[in-house]
Amino acid sequence: MSSKFNLLYFELLERFNEQLEKIPLVEMSSNRSMYINKIEDLSLIILVHIYKLILKPTGENNIDHWRREINNWLEQINSILRRMIKRLSADEIYKCLIVNSDVLNDAKRKYKKLYPTSDQEINEQDDYLKSIIDKISFELSYPNNLDKVEEIINNL
Repeated sequence: MSSKFNLLYFELLERFNEQLEKIPLVEMSSNRSMYINKIEDLSLIILVHIYKLILKPTGENNIDHWRREINNWLEQINSILRRMIKRLSADEIYKCLIVNSDVLNDAKRKYKKLYPTSDQEINEQDDYLKSIIDKISFELSYPNNLDKVEEIINNL
């Protein structure tokens, strides 16, 4: 019985390898790049909304709405990550969400355009925002942690 199982296992493995060889590595890497770009495209809007939750502009009653939007975008990211052959690590997800300082500065400018805020007031929140993104990235690096991601957002 064991030898039949081994034979079947190796036959399946061989078929899988044959199918895998049909997919060019360039295609696999371009898909990965495409997925990363999709995540990066969501980063600015997510950062702006996290600033909204952190700074809670006066007169705004949209906090639950912002939380739902962020959670929906993070759900989209989780869906993207599920489609990847190799899921991104927490560090890679963090880098996608805070691509560079330009994205962070763009998020600040966009927030300040909506809600006039001093540079000092918004800059003081940088470390806090980065710690939130760090926690989100860690949880998104595991496929079944979307509830924990939502909990992070809902506690802001």
